[in-house]
Amino acid sequence: MLDRNSFMETLRSVAEIRRTSTEPLSKEEVKRAKTIPDIIIKTVNELLIKNYHNGKAIIMQSEIVDIVSGDPNGISRTDIYDNNYLDFEDVYRAIGWKVTYDKPGYCESYDPRFIFE
Repeated sequence: MLDRNSFMETLRSVAEIRRTSTEPLSKEEVKRAKTIPDIIIKTVNELLIKNYHNGKAIIMQSEIVDIVSGDPNGISRTDIYDNNYLDFEDVYRAIGWKVTYDKPGYCESYDPRFIFE
């Protein structure tokens, strides 16, 4: 995980690659550009502990966004969504969690959630 300064440095280097590169990006360069900020991971970890019961945790998307955007060192709602910072499922899958993103379908209305098993 990256601290805020390292994360901002990574974003600047990716921006530089985009401005100066005429070569295709490697998978590794794309993965670096898609790094999830520490505050998102920290928040998800805290909510996992809080909501874990009987082998499962359900975390509401809005709760993650509210906590992260409300933190003095946090990230704005706009930046969270514009940069896809809630696309963290693969990080947790890589360490053994089964993560499902559940969002409302047509004619349904409820808060999207992440289900960890």
